[in-house]
Formats: sequence, structure tokens, C-alpha cells
Amino acid sequence: MDIANQNPLYVTESLLEPGVSKLTNYEYALSYADMNVDSNTISILSHTGNGGSVDFIWTGTFGRNNGNNLDTEFSQSMVDVCSTATLGAANYNNGLFIHKSHPDLENLYVDFLDNVANQNNVTDAEQKNNIKTLVDNAIYTMPITSTYATGTTFVYSGVNSLIGNSFSTSAVNSTKATQQLAFQKTSELIPLGGDRTFKMSFDANDQYLLGGRSCGAFLFLSPINLNTLRVAGDTKQSNKIIEKRVGDLDNSNAISVDIIFQYRMTDYFGNDPDSDIGRIGGQAKLRFPNLTYTKKIGLDIFDKHDQQFSFDLEVFAKYSPKGKNLNSIRAAKLTRYGD
Repeated sequence: MDIANQNPLYVTESLLEPGVSKLTNYEYALSYADMNVDSNTISILSHTGNGGSVDFIWTGTFGRNNGNNLDTEFSQSMVDVCSTATLGAANYNNGLFIHKSHPDLENLYVDFLDNVANQNNVTDAEQKNNIKTLVDNAIYTMPITSTYATGTTFVYSGVNSLIGNSFSTSAVNSTKATQQLAFQKTSELIPLGGDRTFKMSFDANDQYLLGGRSCGAFLFLSPINLNTLRVAGDTKQSNKIIEKRVGDLDNSNAISVDIIFQYRMTDYFGNDPDSDIGRIGGQAKLRFPNLTYTKKIGLDIFDKHDQQFSFDLEVFAKYSPKGKNLNSIRAAKLTRYGD
């Protein structure tokens, strides 16, 4: 709970379907198909060209633009892509897709070739099986609450109902917009690749993701080294000894709590990384928008007398500066005299 004991700091229950334990109730998966469905029910996205064209949204397939012939080494000519017009603004704004420039596509291509019977004539059934495997492995996901904004000023070029659901009235500025997923293993939620926890941060290649479900924020502890927060033991009663300060330059009498705040406000929309700047909030048709992401964590520190010092840390980022942000950070000292 937060320091006011009003709202949880972390999400521990299903966000979409109460009582239903599955990954997509906590994280958004790739939008090429639903997770754990029969591959025969998957609809393949229509391609409008290959990776050498001006279009840039990977369709989840390889070689369909080349007559289903994959008997060649990986190149952009083997990457099927579509336009935003073909995909549709609503699907883009409420989706999670991969850009044709994603470095993983070469490895995905090699894996796909290992699972086709005839590389000269790949069938749609094999393409669908590949999409199913890609989605079910849940390598490319985004926590639902990470995508919730705490402030938006959107001017939309189209129908307002097409705005991504991360920016709906029920999401923006909601309690969940500052929350994050609690640390939890996903072995029971991801049958094909569950040896991980819920996604707790961005990785470098997330920059190549597209759509309204690709943007968001994370706030988490990140100790610089193992000794920063190490205590003498492995129980709740274990402690860390803070030595007496020696000299003005000595900081050994302090506890260092290292924090990282990550936020991604634009996706990889576009064909030229040198000139295209992406879409704010991963929304396909927005003009003059502003966007704010906020995350909060709570810290409890106990001294040797079991005196507790608790505080919440809330960090936010805005796409465009607006007004002044005047903050005061209170200092507190744990003291106890006598025995």
C-alpha cells in the first residue's frame, strides 16, 4: 500500500478478467493473434510490399510477397510489411506490432525455415503456425498498467473512439496509471516460454515496437553494485550496518537506494529513422499532443530498534514541458537515544 494506506502500489490481480489467470490479463501480447488459440483461426494480415518498400509494419509473415518462396538467405525482401491504412488506425492505436527493422527478424526467419516442409512453397497454415508460436512465446509484450497515462492533451484527426484504450477515460489518471505489476514468475501463464517474470523494464530492442501498446513507463530499483543494498543475512530480520562517518568526504554512513525511471513516449513509426520521429503514445493520427506518464514505488527502512521510516517516490515525465514543476523533498532522520 502507499504511505497513506489507501491504494496498492502494485497490481497483484487480473486487470481484465477477474479471477482468470492468464498472461494477457496482465500484459499486452503481440497483436498478430490472440494467445493460445487454434492456429487455423488466425487471420494473416494483408501485405502491401516487402521490407524494401516505404511501408514498415511487419505482418508477422515471411516471403508471401515473394510468392511464398523462402529458399534464400534472410533479407528485407523476405520481410512482409503492410501500411497503416491497411492495418487500420484503431488496430494500430490498440495494438502491439514489430517494425521491419527489428534486429530479431533475422533469427525469427531462421527459426521459421526450420519448421516448414518446403521452403520453395510455404503454406498459409505454416505461416499461421509461425504467428501462433511468435505470440504464444510472449517475448514481445507490454504490461497493461505501464501503458496508462496520467495526463493527455490530444487533438485527434478522426473519430475519438479510435483512440487507444490506454488513453480511455477509465485509464487516464486512474489509480492503476501509477501502479506496476508485482514481481511474479510467469511459468504457469506462458506455456511455451514461461521462464521469466512479468516484464519489469524496457530492453534496448523495444525501440522497434509499434502501436499504442508499445509506449509507457517503468520505475524500479536498480542497485549499482551488489553491496549497495546487501544485508547480513537472508531473512526479514537481516540488517545492514552503517559505519560512523569519517571525514567530510566520507559517505559510508548512508544507504544508497538507486532508482531507474524509464519512459517511452513515441513508437518507431516511419520508414526513415533519420527523419521520422514516431507517433506520440503510439497513436496513428494525433496532432499537437502532450503526454504524461507517472509511476510510484514505496520504500520502508527500519533501524536497529525497529523504528520505521516510510516514503513513496513518484516520478513523472511529460512529452512537452508545461508550466513549472516545483518539488520539495523532505528529509527524515531516524534517531533514538538511550538503550
